[in-house]
Amino acid sequence: MAKKYTSRRRAAAQESEAPNRTLYYVIGGIAAVALLIVGALVYDSSTTPSVNPNTQFQTSAGRDHVEPGTPLTFTSYPPTSGAHYADSLAWGKYNETVDEGFWVHSMEHGGIVVLYNCELTDNCADLKAEAESFFDDAPFNSCPESRVIVMPYAQGMTTPLTVLAWQHRLDLEEYDYRQMVDFYRIHEENGPEVLPCGVNGSVNMNSQ
Repeated sequence: MAKKYTSRRRAAAQESEAPNRTLYYVIGGIAAVALLIVGALVYDSSTTPSVNPNTQFQTSAGRDHVEPGTPLTFTSYPPTSGAHYADSLAWGKYNETVDEGFWVHSMEHGGIVVLYNCELTDNCADLKAEAESFFDDAPFNSCPESRVIVMPYAQGMTTPLTVLAWQHRLDLEEYDYRQMVDFYRIHEENGPEVLPCGVNGSVNMNSQ
């Protein structure tokens, strides 16, 4: 009789534990799904830039400051370093090519320069609009501002678009936000003389 009683007691215990186990499984499943959802929301690929193998590193050509208007010759075009003007170009979108001496200084301050060459495309209007859209769409890093300069340029360009930072260059056959924003996140604010937030260049050549 004792053996029979023990069997019934175990059976009753198992029956009472079954709903509990089911509840635990349900709660565990809900928790796992919640973690996945939260992880997906927190993880944003735009915040984890990948190094582009097509990005060219260029040896520094110096960073001396000279008076605006001084004739300048750079070791490569478009330049990513070298002696430049004591005044820097303000962030913005420009309809005309601005002298390199100003925006090389802006790159020294941690800025990104996006150049578009209408001579290398059949649709200048679209190329210009795409390049300028990056100024509006670029994410903020540590400062709530877009440290980007966009303008037309031709000398030394082999592709319709070229993105520059201090000592770095990325040539693109077409507008590619993914590659551009990765470049931006890695190199923006990485110049040798980064400006504090809210401080812009001293020269504004009628930017838009």
